[in-house]
Order: sequence, then structure tokens, then C-alpha cells
Amino acid sequence: MPRRGAAALLAVSALALAALFPQVPAQNVGARIFLDLEPSATVNESYMRQTARLDGIITVEKPPKVLLTVHLICTNDAGWNSECSPNTIDFVDTTEAAFTCAVTIPPKATDTTATVVVHAVSDGLGTTSEAYANATVTVVGSLPTNGTLAPAPGPWGLNSPLEKALGLTLPGIALVATIIIFTVAVAVFLARRRKRKSDAPPPQ
Repeated sequence: MPRRGAAALLAVSALALAALFPQVPAQNVGARIFLDLEPSATVNESYMRQTARLDGIITVEKPPKVLLTVHLICTNDAGWNSECSPNTIDFVDTTEAAFTCAVTIPPKATDTTATVVVHAVSDGLGTTSEAYANATVTVVGSLPTNGTLAPAPGPWGLNSPLEKALGLTLPGIALVATIIIFTVAVAVFLARRRKRKSDAPPPQ
């Protein structure tokens, strides 16, 4: 009987310790990842760099209270810069999170469609899980063209009627005006100097 009582006491103690210090299941065991990504985005051609954004939802299936870390990687076949925000998500008590994939479109990209791929991959001590989602970003040509893109408007373009008439930009007009003013000032100075010499009385 004493031995049975001691064994029971040990069993109760072990259960109490297990309740106080619960074991955490191995990470990523039995995890599954699902991606839902906005299918497409369209932007107009621009002289400036611009950003197209694709919104998405990531959903995971995992045992409760298990830490699952998922990394989001965004790529495209046009070679443009792209990234997901956030690019790392930790799931413990939640199973769903939102993210955005931002694609940077360079200036003057025209009539181009890029395929964007978002790759979600988990890491940890357990089995690696992953998922993929595809979308497209289309740039529609909208700038005036004459075989090539027209020059970008701005302070260095021929915008005003005076610039167009003279065939010079404002900096060029300012430079020409400065040269003319300097030339006239030198001519006036020399003319006055000659006049002073001619008006001076002859030496005795």
C-alpha cells in the first residue's frame, strides 16, 4: 500500500508539473498555407516612376498555439523592383493576415504586362510549407508619341511661346541675354572713354 500511495503521489506531481509547464508542439507541424491575391492592376504610362499595388490575404491551417512564421517573396518577369509588406508574418493565435505587394514601374514603361508571383514559405523546426499566387500588372500607353516618346515637360522643355519662337529654353535665353547685356555695357564704357579722351584739352 505505501508503494501504491507513493506511485500515485508521483503521478499527481507529474501531472501538476505538466500543467504548470506545458510543452509547446513542434513548429510548422501539419501547417498549410493559402494565398489569395488581387488578380491584376493597370496603370497609365508616365514620365515618372510609379507604384502598382496588389492586395492579398494569407491564410494558414496549423495546430493551435503553434508558432508559424511565413515569409512572403514577390518577384516579376519584367525585372522591376517588387516587395511584399509585411514580408514576414508570425501566426500564433491567428490564422489570417493581410499583405500588399508593391511593384515599382520605371518611367516611360509602355504597353507592358508583367506577371507578378508571390511566394509564401514557412520556416521552423517542422515541415516547410509553401504556396504561390500569380497576378498581372499592365502599363497602358497614354503619352503622345511620334515613333518615340515625346520629351518630358518641365523647366528644361520648350513650353512658352518665346521659347518655341527662339528655339531655346529659358536657361539658354537667359545666357544669350546676359552676353548681349555684357557686350552693350563694354561698348558703352569704351565709347565714354574715347569721348573723355577727345574732350580733354591738348597738352601744353
